[in-house]
Amino acid sequence: MENSITTKVGLLLLPQFSMISYASTVETFLLANKLAGKELYNCVVFTQDNDSVKSTIGSLTHPDNTIDEAMKMDCFFVCGSDNPIDEVNDKTKAMLINLPKKNIPLGAISSGIYVLAKLGLFDRYRCSVHWHHFNFMQHAFPDVIFTKCLYEIDINRFSCPGGASAVHLIVTLIKHRHGTELAADISETLMLERIRSTEDKQRIPLKHIIGTNHPKLIEAVTLMESNIEEPISLKELSHYVGISTRQLERLFRENLDSTPTKYYMDLRLQIARNLLVNTSKSITKIAQATGFISQSHFSQCYRNIYGVSPTTQRQQST
Repeated sequence: MENSITTKVGLLLLPQFSMISYASTVETFLLANKLAGKELYNCVVFTQDNDSVKSTIGSLTHPDNTIDEAMKMDCFFVCGSDNPIDEVNDKTKAMLINLPKKNIPLGAISSGIYVLAKLGLFDRYRCSVHWHHFNFMQHAFPDVIFTKCLYEIDINRFSCPGGASAVHLIVTLIKHRHGTELAADISETLMLERIRSTEDKQRIPLKHIIGTNHPKLIEAVTLMESNIEEPISLKELSHYVGISTRQLERLFRENLDSTPTKYYMDLRLQIARNLLVNTSKSITKIAQATGFISQSHFSQCYRNIYGVSPTTQRQQST
C-alpha cells in the first residue's frame, strides 16, 4: 500500500456480500479522504461477472470497473457474506492467484477469508476468522494459522471477520500509512472508544456472557470452549479447575441454572448447529468436529435439543 500518492483499493463483492462489512470498509477509507482534505484512497468496486451484485439487505451495487483491471490496484480486498460457503468462477480465481505475484497486498473480509484460504492464498499466514466458524475453518484449511483476534495484519495479508472489525482493520492500515494523528481523527469522528489492536479478541468477556465473574466457573467454561472436538470428562474438568465435582456442579446450578454436563452438551450442539446451517461440511464430519462418537449419537442428542434431526436442520436452512 505504499506505491502511489493515492492508494487504489480494489474491493471484490461476492453475491450476498455483507453490507455492514462493505460499508465499514469503504466509509472508513472515504472518511480518511475527507479529514485529510485530499484523496488518499480511491475505492474501486469489482464483481465476478462485471454485473451488479446483491447484498445481504437486497440492495444492488454496481461495479466500477471490469475484473481485468484488478491488477492495477495497490491493494485488494474480497468481501463476502457472513457464511463461509462462497465460491468464485475460474476467471476470478486466476485473478486472485495472480495478485500476490504482482506484490499486491491481499485482504479478506467476512467469508472472503474462505475464498482466499481455499485458493491457498492464506497458507502459513495468520488469519482472523469469526469465532463461530473457527473450528470448521481449522479443519478445512490446516495450513492457515487461524486466530480469534479482531483482525490480523500479517505482512501483505489482511483479514477480519467483518462487521465492526472491518473499521478497526482499516483504521490500523491507515495509521500505518498516514500516521497516528489521522487515525485518531477517524476514530473520534466514528466515536470509537479506541483503535483496537490485533491482540483484541472478538468476543466480549466471558463473565458478561455467562453473567458472573466467578473465576472457577469462568475457567471451567473456558476449558469447555477449548475442548470441543475432544470433550473432557466432568472428573477431568474439576481436576483442572481445582475443585471437587460436587462444588463444580453447585457453581453451574447456582450461576447458570444448569449442570456442567448439560452446559457442555448445549455448547457443542450450538457449534454443530452453526456448522450445519452455515457450511457444507458433511454431517459425519460435523459430528466428529463437535466430539460425538458416532453420527447416530449426534443425531439423537441434536433432536433432543432442537426437535429436528441434523439432516432436517440442514434441509430447512437451504
